[in-house]
Amino acid sequence: MKIMKVMKRLDVVIIGLLLIVSFVPYLMFKNKNKNIDESQLYAIVTVNGKVLAEIDLSAKKDDEFTIETSEGNNKIVVHDGGISIVEADCSDGVCVNQGVAKRPGDMIVCLPHRVIIEVVGTDNGDKEQDVISQ
Repeated sequence: MKIMKVMKRLDVVIIGLLLIVSFVPYLMFKNKNKNIDESQLYAIVTVNGKVLAEIDLSAKKDDEFTIETSEGNNKIVVHDGGISIVEADCSDGVCVNQGVAKRPGDMIVCLPHRVIIEVVGTDNGDKEQDVISQ
């Protein structure tokens, strides 16, 4: 009888500890992107490894343009602080289904047309970007 009471108390303690520990990842990662202000987001559009455009996503204006390459065309739309490919004449259309890129590190890639769109943030006015070499 005494063992049953101890086990029940110990079970409650274990469950309580597990609940507390389950919130540790949330507390660790909730401030991950707080140091990057939304007003400092840029999209870098590269075609065949060469930078074609740097687009300020913080402008909050809707913009639309088409990239024409020898491999084909991509229609790109900038809206609501993000960028997306809405139309492409490539054979697979994967780039159209990648959605809206709006956080640092988000990428949209159209392999058949060799188009890469990467969202980067700035740190004290300097653009952080990975160098893509071929």
